[in-house]
Amino acid sequence: GGATVSVKPSTLDKLLLALSSVRPGAPISRAVHEPMLGRAYWLSILCLPLRAWIRRLAQDLVPAVARLPRRSRWSREAGLAASALASILRRDPAVNVEDVVDRAEGVDPRPRWLLATDASGGAGGAVLIDLHDHSAPWRVARFEWTGHIDSSTRSELLTAVRALQHFAPLVAGCSVHLLTDNTATEAAAARFRASLASVHANDLAEELALLLLRKRVRLDAEHWPGVANICADRLSRLPVQVATAGPLWTEGMNHLLMAARPFCTTPATLLLPQGLHQSVVAVPGDRGCSPNGTALVTSTSTLPWLA
Repeated sequence: GGATVSVKPSTLDKLLLALSSVRPGAPISRAVHEPMLGRAYWLSILCLPLRAWIRRLAQDLVPAVARLPRRSRWSREAGLAASALASILRRDPAVNVEDVVDRAEGVDPRPRWLLATDASGGAGGAVLIDLHDHSAPWRVARFEWTGHIDSSTRSELLTAVRALQHFAPLVAGCSVHLLTDNTATEAAAARFRASLASVHANDLAEELALLLLRKRVRLDAEHWPGVANICADRLSRLPVQVATAGPLWTEGMNHLLMAARPFCTTPATLLLPQGLHQSVVAVPGDRGCSPNGTALVTSTSTLPWLA
């Protein structure tokens, strides 16, 4: 239910027709494809995740227009992006007005979930806090790559995407505020504005966009200093049982409470967990690029209240 907004049917038809001409090896036409990109960008104002596929199209079109478009051809990646974007627009061409208005007003002041992520070359760590249910345990997860990931940007963005996928049953239909100490991850997750040259944002941004659209998740992201992101950092470097023990973990929890304070109508100290719901997730595949992974360990442990 609720009111929806979209472009005129004739404009949508023109966009879909232009997208159908984006095929691997097909010529790039400035007259056809520049207006196509403009219409797609306008739609992304209404629905931000669409920019994940628009970005792929721009990677081919922008340099082609700067050179000689007659000699330029669409890549396989652009063809796949055009097909995915057309499929989404055909299936659901309208956007809920309420979602558009909420996004236009800026960061959600009362998100349901707070998610902190961090990563190392060998694993990623995440902490999920329910800001509306003070009795709920905090949920922590460690995502273990089968091979070392040399790029910190790759591992950071991969962790954010895998964490949202892992916690999807909980965050579906809700607003999530992401804390990350990686500026590229913040740009890709919050605004889908990663550099066109950033290969790390290609496949992962599209995965993230699909999740947000299918699960109707509102995602805001904030850069959070690494010195405060202690809990997620420890989860990315240490086994869960070791990471969640000791004074450094307690210090990290206090930092998370400080980060949660602006979003709480009641004192943030009420969010102090009586327990942790812990998961270890194996992420198989080349350099950590894979589906959600398999939960190996899931348990709940009781922690003392913080002073």
